[in-house]
Amino acid sequence: MRTSTRLLLNSAANLAGGLLSAALALILTPVLVNGLDRSAFGVWQLAGPVRLYAPLILLGVSGAVTRFVASYLAREDYDSINAFVNTARAYFCFGTLVLVGIGIAVAVALPRGTNIDPSLHAATFWCVLILTVFQATVFAFGPTAAVLYSLERFDLIALTQVISRAVRLAGLVVAIWLFRPRPATGLLLVAVIMGATDAGPLIVQSMLSRRLCPPLRVDLRLARWEHVWPMIRFGLRTLLWTAVNILLPYTAFLVVGHYLSDADVGDYGIPERLLAFVSVLVGTVVD
Repeated sequence: MRTSTRLLLNSAANLAGGLLSAALALILTPVLVNGLDRSAFGVWQLAGPVRLYAPLILLGVSGAVTRFVASYLAREDYDSINAFVNTARAYFCFGTLVLVGIGIAVAVALPRGTNIDPSLHAATFWCVLILTVFQATVFAFGPTAAVLYSLERFDLIALTQVISRAVRLAGLVVAIWLFRPRPATGLLLVAVIMGATDAGPLIVQSMLSRRLCPPLRVDLRLARWEHVWPMIRFGLRTLLWTAVNILLPYTAFLVVGHYLSDADVGDYGIPERLLAFVSVLVGTVVD
């Protein structure tokens, strides 16, 4: 395929995928609000973002795989590709151990540090642990999935993401909107569905990467120490900016949850989600 055609296809896929994902995310808000009560929705606003902040543990190195593998692909240096990807996998394995430790700490501290309804304390604990397990799965498949970005197959990336969002919406409608479980049970169902649809696209993208790049090998014995520092150094360049953009919005939820109640967190989360949708929509169109 010609470069100009690929560029046009990738741009169209990014735009369509971004708009569809944003629309599905917007529809998701009333589903959660109506399926959970105010307290359970507030707890989700406190516990759910764990899945978004977990990648900070990796010090921003996720983008390094895409950057370096793309340069190796241009030179058809498959030995370096395998060494770098498997070095990233080894690094992500270490990050998984850190993630599990932090996840357990957050699961214990969150109910104690905020005014969560006591009847939801156990559900909050297990909600965070469930999300931690699924994020560990994301870490496991992340490096090989990133190769798909290096291959510039943004059409496939957008497709997997849109399908995942649609499955998420359908699963939540069935699980909490139609069956109307108790708040604690509904919270756990939301955690499972959200976590699974976070991990699913990475698993599929990893499989596609190996199919589209046959020389790619998944073997930790191919990891090399000399790739660790360039990988971390690249990630640190964007870590601070990424961390600020991710952590600052969450701080408001923690403040509301600490001084007020979980129901107030839910009330605050509704307009915040709408503003986030507008931000994503504008960003997608402008980019």
